[in-house]
Formats: sequence, structure tokens, C-alpha cells
Amino acid sequence: MDKFLKQIYHGHSGFLSFSEEEKKIAAQNQVFLTYGEIIAPSVDYLLSIIELTEDDVFLDLGSGVGKLCLQVLMRSTAKKVYGIEAHEIRHSISEHAWKKVKRKRPYFGKSNRELIFLKDNFLNFDFSPVTVIFMCSTCFGHELMESIATKINDAPLIRIAISMKEIPNLSRLSLYKKIDIKTSWNESSPCYIYMV
Repeated sequence: MDKFLKQIYHGHSGFLSFSEEEKKIAAQNQVFLTYGEIIAPSVDYLLSIIELTEDDVFLDLGSGVGKLCLQVLMRSTAKKVYGIEAHEIRHSISEHAWKKVKRKRPYFGKSNRELIFLKDNFLNFDFSPVTVIFMCSTCFGHELMESIATKINDAPLIRIAISMKEIPNLSRLSLYKKIDIKTSWNESSPCYIYMV
């Protein structure tokens, strides 16, 4: 999988530089421009723990260039995978990568399963159809984490939430397991898995 993703993303990266003004505007909108990736073997490990089914709708909050979403689609049976990214360039890279995957492995584009990349602030997204949610939330502030928790609590179908930071005030989900996974920024990063 790692080799395939490297081919798909050759020449494209989510690691970008931003001006202080861009950072300030993003922060006012609770958009975090800091970027990092969960490496492919770690995603496979997560998928082995959560065991997605053909009834699952997976949502990645802050999906960056879409690597995790592509891997979830290709390595699970989830019927729908959403990736929401607020930054235009990263969103464009994810769309471009998805087109390349469909050219190289056309069966992914022709199945009844869907991969949808949206350019938006994920707080604007309706979580109600989602069953599994992921967030690379290392840099998310407490206020944003509380807003996400409220949206999770209000979405009755969510059965699993995965976060790189503890999620405060969850009402239906409890901490199932804390694991360490390899990321682009650290050999061992904490990852919290919540389940109903």
C-alpha cells in the first residue's frame, strides 16, 4: 500500500508553508493548517482493530491530501468514505489523487462504494449518516475538540471515533483502547479509539 500511495502522490505533498496572516485567518475559523500524516502501516493497524463493514460510513475530519481516505476505501469494505479538508490546495491534491487511483485501479471508481472529498470546514458537515469518524487532532484546541464531541454526541449512528488526542465529554462512546502508532512527526504517537 505504501508503495502504491507513493506512486499516486508523486510530486504532491500536504506539507505547505503559510503566511502569518493566513494562519491568523484560519485560526479565527477554527481551521488548523498544521499538517501530518498517519503512515500506511499504522492505518492498516487501525483498520484491523476497528473492522469496518459494508454498512459503515467513514469520515476523516481534516483529510489533508486524502491518503488515509484512499487507504480506508482500498483496505476496507466501508460503503462510503468522506474526507473533509478546509485548505484548497490540499483538497485539490486529494481530488487529483482519487482520479489517478480510478485510472490505475478502475474497479474502485465503478463499485457501489463511494469516496467523496469535500472542501469545507468540517464543523459545517452533517455527521448524522456517519458511523466511524477519524481525526488527526494533535493540534486541535480544546474548544474545537468540545465542538467535535458535541457533533459526535448528536449523531446517533457513530459507533467508533478515533482521535490523536483525547475527546472530551463524549456521552455515548467510551475509550476502548489507547494505542501508539507511527506518524510523519513521531515514531510513536498516542491514538485513542472510542466505541459504543
